[in-house]
Amino acid sequence: ETRDYQEIERLEKGGPIAIADYTLLNNGESDELLKSLDALVNKLGLQP
Repeated sequence: ETRDYQEIERLEKGGPIAIADYTLLNNGESDELLKSLDALVNKLGLQP
């Protein structure tokens, strides 16, 4: 969590994060991230 705040405060990532329409959290297993990504892709209608 500390690293996350440091990235936002010191590396100027706060702006892009604040204006993002969607975010994916990468704080678990890789299969959880892929499931979240698949769900977002489907929600956006990007799946053929």
